Amino acid sequence: MKTKKFLKKLGIKSKIKGKITHLSLSNDHLDSKTAFIALKGQYHDALTDVNQKNLQNVGIVLTYKEMFHPKIIYIQNLKYRLSQMVSILYPQLLKNVSVIGVCGTCGKTTTATMITHLLKNNKQRVAYIGTGKIQYEDEEILTNNTTLNPIEFVHHFLNFKSKPQYLVLEVSSHAILENRINFIHFNALVFTNFSQDHLDYHLNMTNYFEVKKSLFLTLSKKDVAIINIDDKKGMDLIASIHSNVITYGKKFGKYTLKDYSREDVLSYNQYNLLATYALGKYFNIQEAIIQKTLDEYSFDLGRSQILYDKKFMVILDYAHTPNALKNLLMALKKQYQRKITLVFGCGGNRDKQKRKIMGKIAMRYATKTILTNDNPRDENPQDIIQDILKSGLQAKVILSRKEAIDYSITHAKENDIIAIVGKGNEDFQLIKQQKILHNDKQCILERLKSYE
Repeated sequence: MKTKKFLKKLGIKSKIKGKITHLSLSNDHLDSKTAFIALKGQYHDALTDVNQKNLQNVGIVLTYKEMFHPKIIYIQNLKYRLSQMVSILYPQLLKNVSVIGVCGTCGKTTTATMITHLLKNNKQRVAYIGTGKIQYEDEEILTNNTTLNPIEFVHHFLNFKSKPQYLVLEVSSHAILENRINFIHFNALVFTNFSQDHLDYHLNMTNYFEVKKSLFLTLSKKDVAIINIDDKKGMDLIASIHSNVITYGKKFGKYTLKDYSREDVLSYNQYNLLATYALGKYFNIQEAIIQKTLDEYSFDLGRSQILYDKKFMVILDYAHTPNALKNLLMALKKQYQRKITLVFGCGGNRDKQKRKIMGKIAMRYATKTILTNDNPRDENPQDIIQDILKSGLQAKVILSRKEAIDYSITHAKENDIIAIVGKGNEDFQLIKQQKILHNDKQCILERLKSYE
């Protein structure tokens, strides 16, 4: 596309000659057909990467502030207009690709992963982009965010060996609010549930839900929303949207536990199974393929993952919100009726309101609690612990997560359940501005060697 035309579509008059064929967030390998987008991040300002050498090589530089150079173009609200740029330059990017989004506070990764397995078992080419990774065919790429920014998305999508027939995306509220997915038309959206999270970002629950709802309002009449109606906000969504709607719930909805259930999973995972079942029926996948996929699905990757169940049980879970923690502990108590030792913490520089709430949940549903670090980031870990203890919770404090895990297993009694929650399969701790290697599962398995 001619540079002048590209900029005109962004609302900018320019006489710059040449063509733009791709967009880049990196100053590596710039050429005369590249638009380099110089964003200002939390720790790095890409404008500092702009120098005389790459100004000679690059087509144009799009930046967040005005500068006096013919190739440097100021774009108001630059961070929020990346989707618009992708739509302009790659209008056919997702043509003939059915896009499925999974949205909700909890269950996004599990549901999106199940859906991906189901479509693969139905002999479809399906790409998955979600928490921590991109998967397509035999390739897996590790990523940082739940939902990629548009430029990263394009880079990875264009590098796929072939064009997928289906694309399954986890959609975060941050991505919706930051316009990261505005260039994507969703053919199907799954609503898992809604509960408190990210109030450091959204400020209150009303804002948080309105952001989620705004995604479903983009669906057309020929698209479908698959909605959990056991969640009150699911009913609110149905009243607002204009697309086809398929409902699911344990007792009520088009699809219920009478259609599909598994006795060997914790109760909240029944919803993830039902959401996948409903989507499979919508896409006319044979019942036998749906049943086989769900029957064989393994709940691993740090989500309701039982790592040991002999003298006592050790379960690893990603629960890091009040509702997820409550659902996990309630399900464990109901299903096993045993004493529970809970190991958890709360993230730094994130929603402080949920710390006291999670402390109250631990106090109500766990027999013993060990408080530890869970990505304290730039906060003092002791301050985070004190916020949790304001709930009145009596807990042992061991800031080292590895030592907390070791202690919980060493002091386990017969038939106890040790629930280690918050990080799931993450392989790091965020402390200050450092990413320190740590993996709960590895720590657990190392400590369990003496019990083999």
